[in-house]
Amino acid sequence: MLPFHSPAHETRRHRLARTAFLVSAATLAGCAQVARQGGFADVQGLVAASGVHEPIEWRDDPAQEESVRATVGRLVDRELTPETAVQIALLNNPSLQATYEELGIAQASVVQAGLLENPVFSGAVLFGGVSPTYDLDVAQGFLDALLIPARERVAGAEFERVKAEVGGAVFDLAAEVRAAFYALQGAEQIVAVLARSLEAAEASRDLAAKLREAGNVSDLQLATERALAEEVRTELLRARAETVEPREHLRELLGLSTSTAEWKIVSSLPGLPGRDPSLGELLETASAKRLELAAARAQQQVFAETLETTRFWRYLGLVDVGVANHKEQGEKNWVSGPSLELEIPLFDQRQAEIAGIEAQLRQSERKTESAQIAVAAEVRRAYGRLEAARRLAENHRDALIPARRRVVELSQEFYDFMLLGAFELLAAKREEIASWADYVDAVRDYWVASAELERAVGARIPLLAEARPMPLPLEANTASPAAGAGEHAGRHSHGGH
Repeated sequence: MLPFHSPAHETRRHRLARTAFLVSAATLAGCAQVARQGGFADVQGLVAASGVHEPIEWRDDPAQEESVRATVGRLVDRELTPETAVQIALLNNPSLQATYEELGIAQASVVQAGLLENPVFSGAVLFGGVSPTYDLDVAQGFLDALLIPARERVAGAEFERVKAEVGGAVFDLAAEVRAAFYALQGAEQIVAVLARSLEAAEASRDLAAKLREAGNVSDLQLATERALAEEVRTELLRARAETVEPREHLRELLGLSTSTAEWKIVSSLPGLPGRDPSLGELLETASAKRLELAAARAQQQVFAETLETTRFWRYLGLVDVGVANHKEQGEKNWVSGPSLELEIPLFDQRQAEIAGIEAQLRQSERKTESAQIAVAAEVRRAYGRLEAARRLAENHRDALIPARRRVVELSQEFYDFMLLGAFELLAAKREEIASWADYVDAVRDYWVASAELERAVGARIPLLAEARPMPLPLEANTASPAAGAGEHAGRHSHGGH
C-alpha cells in the first residue's frame, strides 16, 4: 500500500483519498491485536494427548488468583493423592506460570510479523535565499509489505516450537511431582515400619530388664538388648530426618508457601502393577509423544522457513516508495512527485547471512538427531531402574518376607513349647519387620522409577497410570511384635539370645 501525500492546494478528491487511507490504516492497526492466552488451548490439547488430564490454568488476570487459592485450599485440606498433588502443582506452581508467558511472547512476535512498518516522514527547511526552501518527504518500505507472508510463516513456526516446549514443561512438572510424591510416601511408610520394629526392640529390652532383676540373665545380655533398642531408635530417627527433604521438595513443586496449613498425603504406597510395558513400545511412544522432540523439529522448521525467505529475497534489499514535496524560493505552488530509494546489491548479496542460516539449520538437524538418541537412552535407563526395582520388590514380597514370616511362626511354636527363649522370638519378629522396611523401600523405588520413566517417554503409561492403590500387607503377622513374647514372659525364666 502506497502512502498518499497532498500538495499545498489539494483537491477534494485528494482529501477524500487521504481520509480513506487513514481510516484503512487505523482499521488495520485495530485488527492487529494480541489475543489473550493465544496458543494455550493448543498446549492444553498437547498435554491431554500425553495423558495428563488434570486441569491447567494460565493465571494472567489477578481475578483468577482468589479462585486458584480457594481450589488449592480445598485440596490441601484432604489427604493428598498423586493425582491431587499434580492438580495443585499445575494450578499453583509459579515457575510453570512463568513458562506460560513464553506463549504470550511468541504470539506477540506472530502479530508483529504481520504488521507493516510505519511510514517515515522527513522534512527540511533551507535558508539563505530570498525566502526559505521547503522539502517534505514521506516514504514507505515496499519490500516490507512483500515480506509479510514470509515473516508470518517464520514466526508461526517459532510459535509452534514454543507451544511444544511449554507443553513439555507441563508434562515434566506432572512427572516430577509424582516422583516426589512417591519418594515422600515411601519415606513416611518406612518410618511407620521402623516404629513397629522399635516396639519389638523395646519389648525385648524391657523383658531383659525384668529377667535381670530376677537374676535369670546376665548384665551382658541386658546391655545387648538395650544397645539393640537404641540402634533401632537411631534408625527410626534417621528415617524421620530423611522425610524432610522429599516433603520440602514436594512443597516447592506444589507452590505451597510456608504459611500454608499442614498437609498430609495418603499413607500407603500403591502395590506393584501386574506387569510392565515392553521397552519397544516405550521407545516408539517416546519418539512420537516426547514434546521436546516436537520442539526440536519445530526449531528446524523455523530455520528452514528463514533460509527459504532469505534466499528468495537475497537480491532485493532496501526499497522505499513515497512522495516528495518541494517548494522553491519565490514560487507559490508546491512541486510533488513520486520518490524511490533502492538498495543496489553490489557487494552484499546476503551470502554471509545465508551461510549462517544454513549452518544454523544443519546445527538444528544434528541437535534433533542428538535429542532423539538422548531420549532413547533416557528411556532405557529409566526402564532398567524400573525393572531392577520390580525384581527386588518381588523378591522381598514373594521370597524373603514369607521366609521371615515362617521363622516367626516356628519360633512362636518353639516358644510355646518352652524350646526357645523370648529373646529369640522377639529377634525373629524384628527381622521380619526389617524385611518389610526393605520391601517398602523397593516399592518406593519402583514408583519413583515409574514417574521418571513416564517423563522420559513423554506420556502416561497406561499399565502404570491405571494401577490401583493397594495397601501393603504390613499388618500381616506383625501387628503386635511383642505380643507373643509378652504373653509368656512370666513362664520363662531362661532367655538365651
